[in-house]
Amino acid sequence: DRYLWRLDQGRDGAPAILVQTAQPVDWSPLERRHHGYCEDIKANKAMPAPRFEPGEVFHFRLHASPSRMSAGKRSALIDEEEQLAWIHRVAGENGFEIVACDRRHGCLEKHHKADGNHIILAVAEFDGVLRVADMAAFADAIKCGIGRGKAFGFGMLSLAPATAG
Repeated sequence: DRYLWRLDQGRDGAPAILVQTAQPVDWSPLERRHHGYCEDIKANKAMPAPRFEPGEVFHFRLHASPSRMSAGKRSALIDEEEQLAWIHRVAGENGFEIVACDRRHGCLEKHHKADGNHIILAVAEFDGVLRVADMAAFADAIKCGIGRGKAFGFGMLSLAPATAG
């Protein structure tokens, strides 16, 4: 089963890894192999299958690796304007529209692959407000993630209820 994950910051400022998967995760092999590596492994939290309605509004966070294809070659997008244009484009492809969005962070990161090679990916942190347009496409984006680099912690779209006002 594929899972989505993201390195984030906990409420206390400490690093936190958020994991989203369809099946509960058994963390015991990690704890046995690297005892004490994780200070606090939270219990699996079952989430009901999401139901989205067109026009519904949410706060969102997305750790993404914006890129584009040009002449058969993938290129990282590092300019803030290009990255913001990217999030607006992929929003439409994934069943939502951006109401408001800030790019909190942008850079290039080198990631090591299992075969010993490395890959350089653009990094962008997006926080904002979105509106659901296509229920099925949006639900698929939540389940499968957005964009490239999911194995490296990109693509998990996190939602929070938008407060009225």
